[in-house]
Amino acid sequence: MGNYLNPGNSGFAGDAQFRDYLNRYDVIYLDMAGVIGETSIEDMIPYIQRNVIRELTEQYPEWKAAEGFVASLANAAAAAGNKFIMIIDEWDAPIRESKDRPDLQRKYLEFLRSLFKNSGMTSKIFAAAYLTGILPVKKDGSQSAISDFQEYSMLKPRQFAEYVGFTEDEVRMLCCDYGRDFGKMKRWYDGYFFRDLAAVYNPSSVMKAIRNDDFDSYWTQTSAAESLMEYISLGFDGLSKTVAELKQKWIQKVLPTIW
Repeated sequence: MGNYLNPGNSGFAGDAQFRDYLNRYDVIYLDMAGVIGETSIEDMIPYIQRNVIRELTEQYPEWKAAEGFVASLANAAAAAGNKFIMIIDEWDAPIRESKDRPDLQRKYLEFLRSLFKNSGMTSKIFAAAYLTGILPVKKDGSQSAISDFQEYSMLKPRQFAEYVGFTEDEVRMLCCDYGRDFGKMKRWYDGYFFRDLAAVYNPSSVMKAIRNDDFDSYWTQTSAAESLMEYISLGFDGLSKTVAELKQKWIQKVLPTIW
C-alpha cells in the first residue's frame, strides 16, 4: 500500500507542536471505494461535488457556493476562517475500477489536479492532504496528476516505517494476549524490514491469523491483491522478476518450518 502526503505537513503525537495543531482543522474525508459503491463510476465526480457542497452548507450556514467546485471550497475555507485537511482513502479505486475506460480515468485525474495543482486555489483551501492507495501516483501522459505529493510506500516508508504495519513488539504482545505462537507468526508475516526497525507485520494477516487460529496467506485472497495481478504480470521495471524472487525466498524460508 502507498501513502501520499503533502510535503512538510506530517507530524507525530510526540512532537512538541502536536497539540498546537490538534483539532484546529475541519476535515474533508472521501472513501473512494465507498463512493463507487454508492453511485456509478460515470457519476462519481458529480456525486462527490454534490455531497461535499451539501455538507459544507450544513456546517457553514453563512457560506455561499460559487459557480465552480474548487471556488466553492475556497469560499468555505474563508467562511470557516481556516483551511481544510483533505483525506482520500483508496484514491486509486476509480483507476482500478475503470481500467478499461481511459476517458473516466482522465476525468478523475483532472478532478484531482483541479484540487491539488491549482496554483490560485490549492494553497487557499488545504492545510494538508493525505491519500492512501495500493497503486503508485497515476500519471497522465508525461505529467503526474498530483505530483506535489510526497510518496511513502512499503518500499520506502522513511520516517513512517513503524506506522505501516504492526511492529514486532506489538505482534508479540498480541500473541501473548491471545495465546498464539509468536514464532510461527514471525515466520509467516514478518515481511517488511526497514532501517532501524526489526520487522513490520501486515495487520490484516496478523489479526485474521489470531481470530481464526490459523496461519494462511490472507492478503493474497483480497480483492486488492487480485487487482494488482494484472499490473504485476506486465513486468514493469522488472516487477514480475522481483515478485518471483520474493516468492522463492518465501518458499525457502517458510515452508520448511510449516511441515
